[in-house]
Amino acid sequence: MSSGKAASGIGALDRARDFTCYAEAQFEQTIEAKKRGFLQTGAEIVKRETPLGLYKGLGAVLTGIVPKMAIRFTSYEWYKQLLADADGKVSGRATFLGKCISCYEEGSVIAWST
Repeated sequence: MSSGKAASGIGALDRARDFTCYAEAQFEQTIEAKKRGFLQTGAEIVKRETPLGLYKGLGAVLTGIVPKMAIRFTSYEWYKQLLADADGKVSGRATFLGKCISCYEEGSVIAWST
């Protein structure tokens, strides 16, 4: 959930940044092109498309982030409970090792699947 919210919040900023970088590359190629800033680029996207145009491509980003974070958080909780002591108390060591193992597992699964 949190990764999806973060991606949707940053999606518009990311698109405007990409357009700004593209505009700067075009500016270097043609002298008469007008150099735009970040806000002006965002306003131009809204004018040419709609405010939802700022979020174009967000579906692909979420499609990659959501499974990755689901694997990480699920395996982290599982490993943390597996490493807990007999009373069910989770030590700092169990938390640390659970996080390390879950990050390794998530990286392995994502790298293997692509």
